[in-house]
Amino acid sequence: MTLEQKIKLLCSDVLGTLVHVPTDHDSEIQPEELVDVGGRRYIYRKTQQYLKELQQQGLIVVLVSGMRMPSYRGMVSHILHDYAAIEDGSLLLSKDGRPDPEWVGILTAELVFLNSYKQELRNLGLVIDDLDRTASFRVDPKANDRNDLEQLASNFPELNEYPKQLRRTEHKPYPPVHACYQFVPVSGGKVNAIEFVMARLGLSWGNVAAFGDDLNDMEMMERAAYPTTLLGANDAIQRMTYNRGGLVAPSFSHKGTITALSKLVELVKAQ
Repeated sequence: MTLEQKIKLLCSDVLGTLVHVPTDHDSEIQPEELVDVGGRRYIYRKTQQYLKELQQQGLIVVLVSGMRMPSYRGMVSHILHDYAAIEDGSLLLSKDGRPDPEWVGILTAELVFLNSYKQELRNLGLVIDDLDRTASFRVDPKANDRNDLEQLASNFPELNEYPKQLRRTEHKPYPPVHACYQFVPVSGGKVNAIEFVMARLGLSWGNVAAFGDDLNDMEMMERAAYPTTLLGANDAIQRMTYNRGGLVAPSFSHKGTITALSKLVELVKAQ
């Protein structure tokens, strides 16, 4: 694909992209070539090398993930990055792991509505997942003895009546299981967090490469100048990436990851 602007920012999901579970491992990769980042998740040492090379080429790396703070703390020393937008972009951290004070200020008023609505749902008897979360929460149909989101929302219509200060998304955790509802401040989310970083750096979506694998990555990947994903990722993500001339790396594994990153290194060096 032809890029009109220089790629200066890599926005990457983490689980199922940079980091994989054992079922995604390539048989020819030796155990000593993998680094345990916690929770039976691993990063390939060559992935670490390519991330380092991208930063040496001047790329800013933003991790964009639904992970919670304990998972991030386990990975932070193993994945080179400049920012991390965790809890699906509701919490923006600098590379030292501290919340960005300007971002916190933007979301403060909306977090009041988030916590109030969360308590309202609890009062209805719903089980809420907010463990280790500061700026989001999830509602899982299975935890509430319902088969799926459709049945959950039918039985609890209040889930469709959330405040305008909040955003609701359907989240499917990794490894893939059933979907759940996730609620975040309306000013939060992956795209808003990325645009906040872009504004600070004086960049646009034309400067962005995005690496994702699931539907909650779609918005950032549709906007990015250069989308990339892995074969075996969500079908819609693969189609969009292919149709836009991005890269669908040939396997949902560490080898696929380094194929994606090595291609990005080539693009950046050729700029």
